Parts: sequence; C-alpha cells; structure tokens
Amino acid sequence: MTKNSLQVAIEEAALKFADEIVKAIGNATLDEIMALVAEEPPKKRRGRPPKKTVEAAPEPSKPVEKPKATRRGRPPKKAVEAKVEAAPVKTEAPAPEEPPKKKARKKRDWPKCSVKDCDANVYMPSGPLKMCYKHFREAGGKESPLAAAARKKKAAAKKK
Repeated sequence: MTKNSLQVAIEEAALKFADEIVKAIGNATLDEIMALVAEEPPKKRRGRPPKKTVEAAPEPSKPVEKPKATRRGRPPKKAVEAKVEAAPVKTEAPAPEEPPKKKARKKRDWPKCSVKDCDANVYMPSGPLKMCYKHFREAGGKESPLAAAARKKKAAAKKK
C-alpha cells in the first residue's frame, strides 16, 4: 500500500514528538518524574458526581429569609386585608377625592313579540313572524328541542 504525502507528514511529526519526549525524560531527575506521577488527576467515575464540600461561611447579621413561593390564583380576602392594614400610614393625607363612579350597564333592547299587547322577547326560530315562543306555538310552529327534551324527561319520570 502506498502512502500519500499527508500520511508521511503525520508519521514524521509523530516520530519527532516521541524523540523530544524521550530526551525530556532522560534529562529529568527522579524527583521530577515522581512529582508528575503524584499530580496525576483522579480518573473520572461514571455516575453521580461527589458532593461538594462547602466552606463555613461567616454568619450573616440578619437571618436569610427564603423567598416566598409565588401563589397562583387570587389571594383570599383576609390576606389582602392584612396587607392593607400592615401597610405604613402616610403622614400627609392627600386631598379627599370622590371615588370614580362606575358606569351603569346599558341594557340591551331585545326585540319584542309582534303580537298586540305582548311584551315577551322574540323567539328567534320564529323567523320573520317575530313572535314569542307561546304565540309561535299557537300559530302552529315547531316545538323547541329543549322543551321537547324536558317534556320527554318528565314523561319518563312519571312512568317510574
């Protein structure tokens, strides 16, 4: 098998490196070699790393408080009231202001039944007739699916 120029260059560099190491060891004293062996790092072990030892830290002047866990959701009223009571009171009282007034909810105007003297809301499946459920049924309209289900439920309860 023929070697290409890259393989030849790598072999030559390896030989030079090996020669330099042999010369360095030959010139070293026995104490230097023993020091190298003693400073060998420990072999890596598989698994969990050993526990780290913590040096004794100086005691703080105040005890360290653990951070409070964040609470999800709405805090109970008692906790909110306790925080309000514990809040520092300001010495200067601001000028009394009127609390903001809530806007009154606007009532929606639902369409009313088209039958004279009836103020009931329109039953939307009545379509263009625009009648309440009672008048829609009187005019021959189809029964509501919810009302039909309730009627069947009552009939079944009576049979038992």
